[in-house]
Amino acid sequence: MAVTYILQDESKTLAYFNYLNDKIFHTDLDGNLAKFIDRIGIHLPSEKGRHKSYPAVKIGRLAVNTAFQIGGLGKMIVDYTKGTFTNNNKTGCKFITVDAYKKSLPFYEKMGFIYL
Repeated sequence: MAVTYILQDESKTLAYFNYLNDKIFHTDLDGNLAKFIDRIGIHLPSEKGRHKSYPAVKIGRLAVNTAFQIGGLGKMIVDYTKGTFTNNNKTGCKFITVDAYKKSLPFYEKMGFIYL
């Protein structure tokens, strides 16, 4: 289940995005806990680096109307997401994950996401 948000003006949809609960689990890296800690441990306080999973919020879909893609609307949505779920964390979320199409990977990498 996801919650979807739509940004629109009087006549058209500018963008939409949705969030759903997720987690990063040690089996995401072939079940290798040491490899998992090596990959994500740098993003966590040392005393919390030994758990097998961490809560995350997933951006399930993020789409911007092609007429508005140059204007930075996608970046604003990602920045808003980071601020809501990690910078001013009110949910205990440790990571933001993305369910992205391959052609969108460069955008997310530019926004600071790392391919796990």
